[in-house]
Amino acid sequence: MDRVWDLPSEGIIYQASDNWMQMVIQSSPSHMVDCILLVAWRHWFVRNEVTHDKPLPTIGSSKRFRCAYLKLLQEIQAKPTVAILKGKDHVVMEVSQKQWVPKKGPDKPWCRPKPGWVKLTVDGSFYTAKRSAGAGIIL
Repeated sequence: MDRVWDLPSEGIIYQASDNWMQMVIQSSPSHMVDCILLVAWRHWFVRNEVTHDKPLPTIGSSKRFRCAYLKLLQEIQAKPTVAILKGKDHVVMEVSQKQWVPKKGPDKPWCRPKPGWVKLTVDGSFYTAKRSAGAGIIL
């Protein structure tokens, strides 16, 4: 893809740190960020195909997919109505400061699952001020 797009050099990409992707994105010019994210996204897709024993996409098809998707994102940026029609848009890299208040529904008593079944309860939260999150499950 570096023959088609302006991407960071390998020295910047191959860093041994826990937050290397964040450092690559922050140190790259804004015109590169969409390209970097599309390359990473496609790599993740290919990884999932391998994990699930599916046939690998060809290099050519991956290149065509990335180029077409980037073109679409650029069209959306130029004409925002395209986003409404296609259902796609750029990633917004900001956290809203709007306070979320959960809707309180009626409390239902816990019911034992049917024989041969298990119950899984999941809950999660996000604390905006400290940018931290938590989740819990009960099986």
